[in-house]
Amino acid sequence: MKKKILIIGPIPIEFGGKEFGGVCSHITDLSKNLSDAGFEVTLWNYKRIKPINKGSIRVIPNTFFSFLGALCSFFFKLFTIKMPLKSRLLYIYQLYRLKQILKLNKFDVIHVHSLKNTVSIALQEINNRIPFVITDHGFWNQKGIENKQGDVFKRTKKCIEGCSRLIYISDFAKEKHGSFDFNQKDKLIKIANPISINAYYCKKNQIDCSKKTVFFNGLTHTVEIKNLPILLHAIENDSILREKVKLVVLSNKKGRDYIKKHDFSFEIEVFGKMNFREVIELYKQSDTFVLPSKSDSFGLVYLEALSYSVPIIGLTKLFEEFQSMITEYIGEPFDSNLESSEDLAKKIKIVLNKKINSKKIHEQLLANYSWEHNIHKYIDVYRQVLKK
Repeated sequence: MKKKILIIGPIPIEFGGKEFGGVCSHITDLSKNLSDAGFEVTLWNYKRIKPINKGSIRVIPNTFFSFLGALCSFFFKLFTIKMPLKSRLLYIYQLYRLKQILKLNKFDVIHVHSLKNTVSIALQEINNRIPFVITDHGFWNQKGIENKQGDVFKRTKKCIEGCSRLIYISDFAKEKHGSFDFNQKDKLIKIANPISINAYYCKKNQIDCSKKTVFFNGLTHTVEIKNLPILLHAIENDSILREKVKLVVLSNKKGRDYIKKHDFSFEIEVFGKMNFREVIELYKQSDTFVLPSKSDSFGLVYLEALSYSVPIIGLTKLFEEFQSMITEYIGEPFDSNLESSEDLAKKIKIVLNKKINSKKIHEQLLANYSWEHNIHKYIDVYRQVLKK
């Protein structure tokens, strides 16, 4: 009999949702690979969505009437929960829908995405008996998490309390977990985010080599965390880059507004949300990929860039982890918490003037980060929690 997995997290566009970003890409690929491995996969999130069935992958819908039902059933909780009003409304909705969903469906394992997701607390409150695991995608980016007496810290600790396993996705994330005591140490297990890697792409020489293309792909927290401004000013303040580089930016509204407010004198192309096929074309047209993040949990986009033969410049600790798994030159590390825009400009020029062995990089990406070589790690975790 097929094992049944409930995945709770943002619903990707491919399955009828409106979400985008690294977590959605991960959920899409995880769902497909679990389905290929013989699992029945169900996706659910709190947002309004229509039911979808794609083979052995289905999406549980939500309606406005469900929200009214939640208000009627748990109205009193609005006055007892220590959360902002919006979070309280979300939490009572999670309670209401989970009770309905688990009553009508049988699952073997529940997989929750993000420690920020209060659904993990809701599962405990309704006395759920199904083992659940959590994948953490960067709990430390929550505002107020440093305050051990604060509500954010307490909620995060409560999320972990009921889970059977807590998956972290990089050595950088493990380091962050080591800085916070949520009683999580015995539950931690590392699974680096796999990526879908297509056939080797051999980048052709551009006919017009007058300008090099630098690509920035940061649709979430574009300004605050992904730090687009330092890249913009690195190019603007360097006479060579200003003349020789075209910057392609994939950004949220805040990033686009930042660009509009400043009178940059170099060529910039700016895009908002787009489907992944279009993003792939941007990778293929790029000469280097730069994401000068202040913090990140894994940085899936770095590996995406490398898979399309594009060298990278990115957060030092994540870069070093990737470089330890790939023996070829892949680019340059950069820490915007410690280094300046001038330092970034120097590294962009270094990378633009170096060649990479893209074929060998592709081979090592397949060996270390492909779903084919990593899906068994998730299945092993599910089997472990089912044995308990």
